[in-house]
Amino acid sequence: MLSCHKNDSPGPSGIATLSVSRTAIRLDTAIGTIDTLKVHSTIEWTAAISPANSWLKLNTSSGGNGDTVLTITVISNNGTATPQIATIT
Repeated sequence: MLSCHKNDSPGPSGIATLSVSRTAIRLDTAIGTIDTLKVHSTIEWTAAISPANSWLKLNTSSGGNGDTVLTITVISNNGTATPQIATIT
């Protein structure tokens, strides 16, 4: 599950926009697995994973006007086949 938080500074047209290319990602839990999504924005934005979900890493935690590729990497797993769930906000 993914969500975004916007700051309140609009782009040049006066209308602030922020969108992500995907609203959900399913990753293999193998360490080193990566996936990406694209953030398109006319405003500055930030992204974060809860500290409780330290098994994931983002390549960047912020962006601005334009397109940014957000890479999500599995850096550890729980050693079982039990699904792990994280939210990026």
